Amino acid sequence: MKKGRKILLGTLPFLILALVLFLMFRNSFGTIWGQLRRTQPGWLGVILILGAVYQVLDAVPFCILIRRSIPGFTFWEALQVTFLGIFLNVTTFGTGIKPGQMLYLYKKKGADVGESFAVLILPYMFHKVSIMMYASIMLWLEGDFIRGRYPDNYHYLYTGYGLSFVIVVVLILVCASDKFHKLLFRPLDAWIKKESWKKKIKDWKEEISKLQKEAHSIVRSPSLWVILSIINLVKLSLWYVIPLAAVKAVGAGTIGVKVPEILATSSFMQLIVGVIPVTGGMGATEVVYQLLYGVLFGEITAGSTMILYRMANYYVPFLVSIGFALRLKTD
Repeated sequence: MKKGRKILLGTLPFLILALVLFLMFRNSFGTIWGQLRRTQPGWLGVILILGAVYQVLDAVPFCILIRRSIPGFTFWEALQVTFLGIFLNVTTFGTGIKPGQMLYLYKKKGADVGESFAVLILPYMFHKVSIMMYASIMLWLEGDFIRGRYPDNYHYLYTGYGLSFVIVVVLILVCASDKFHKLLFRPLDAWIKKESWKKKIKDWKEEISKLQKEAHSIVRSPSLWVILSIINLVKLSLWYVIPLAAVKAVGAGTIGVKVPEILATSSFMQLIVGVIPVTGGMGATEVVYQLLYGVLFGEITAGSTMILYRMANYYVPFLVSIGFALRLKTD
C-alpha cells in the first residue's frame, strides 16, 4: 500500500504536467512536434550544458555555507544535497526538501538539526534576493522593452515583483531581526497551551536563533555575500539565456530579439513563477513561459522552445536526481 502510494505521488506531478501541456497545445501539437523533430543536436547540447552548469553553480553556495559549520564538507556532497532537493521537490511537492536535506547532513556528517536548518535556508535566501536583484537591473536597463512588448500583461510583472519583494523582506527579517522573531512567535506563545506544541515552538525558536547567528556572521563578511551574489547572478544568466539557445536549436531563424531582452523576459517570468505556490514551478512555468515568450517568438516556436527549456531545468535534472537518490538510499 505504501509503495503504491509513493509511486502515485511520484508520478502525479508528471500526470498534472501532461494535462497542462495537452490543454495548452492540443490544437498545435503536430506543428510543435514537427519543429522539435528538427532540433539541431549541437544547440540541444548547448541547452543541456547550460542547464548542467546551472545545477553545478547552484551547489556552490551550499558548499561554501555548509563548510563554515561542517569542516571537510566537500563539493561532491554539496551536489548530493542539491540533487536531493530536486528529487524531493518533485516527489514530495516541495514539502520534503529541507527535512530530507537536514536528514542527509545528520546521517552523513552528524550535523545538529538547528545548524542544518540555518545553512540550508541561507542559500535559498540568497537565491531569492538574487532573483530580485536581477529583475531590478533588467527593469532599469530594459524597462521600455518590457512595457512596450507586454502592455496588457505588465500588471502581472509588477504583481510578481511586489510579492517577491515581500518574500525577500520576510526572509531578511527572519535572518536578522530579533523584534520580528518576537512578533512572529507572540501569537503562538499566547494561543498554544498544549505541551507537545510548546516544545515544538521552542525548537523552532532555537532553529531560527541559529539561523540568525549564521546570517549575522555572513553580514560581517562582505566579501562572502558579494561572492555568493555574483555566483547566483551568473547562475541565473545561464538559466535565463536558455530560451534564445532553444530558438537556435529548433531553427526558428531570426526573431529580432536581443540577448538583454531575452534576459529581461526570463527574469520577470521567474518573478511571476516564483510567487505561484506549485512544486518546481510545474504547470505555472509552462503557462507563464507561453504567455510571455508567445509574444516574442509566436505560439508555435514558444511551445517548442518551452519544451527544450523545461528539459534543461526540470526534466533532465529530475532524471539525474533519481540516480543521486538511489545512490544515497544504498549508502
